[in-house]
Amino acid sequence: MLRATMSPIGDLDALAPRWLALQAQADASFFQSWTWTGCLARERFSDPVLLSVRDGDAELGLALFNRRRHWAGDEALFLGETGDPGWDSVFIEHNGPLLARGHAAAVTAAIWAALGNGRRLVLSGVPAARPDMPGLLPVTRAVRTAPYADLAALPAAKDAYLATLSANTRHQLRRSARRYGQAGPLAIT
Repeated sequence: MLRATMSPIGDLDALAPRWLALQAQADASFFQSWTWTGCLARERFSDPVLLSVRDGDAELGLALFNRRRHWAGDEALFLGETGDPGWDSVFIEHNGPLLARGHAAAVTAAIWAALGNGRRLVLSGVPAARPDMPGLLPVTRAVRTAPYADLAALPAAKDAYLATLSANTRHQLRRSARRYGQAGPLAIT
């Protein structure tokens, strides 16, 4: 019998062992790992809410939300994000609850049932076509353009990409490379 509970969480450090234990039993993306979720968690999650799904003593699902209340009295739950554009400027991809391998459908159903239909959810990085989330409204998905450079389209010359940047940016990059180079040779692996 699956039991889903949602509660505020005061000690994010105490969540780490639980998250890591479930992560070892899940097919999680980097954005569902404790490396991502726990990074600066105290700073990022001002009002953290944890949704846990258990079958007896076995934890089968976790979802960490940040609750943001707006001046109009409504609130939103942000999955794996703060709700503050300054903190959330790093793009989150392949997001979703952390689910134990082999239990995804049942645990996800329990999670969405616990969240209910009256809540405003922000699920950035959750794929739009998720058969395990039908009818869950209202849902806001953050959509932002991710900057990128098509390096394959540039000439093979050593500094071809640098030539596309402003003089100030080229200066900043070269200065950073010199300073990092003082600690040892720079390498890409």
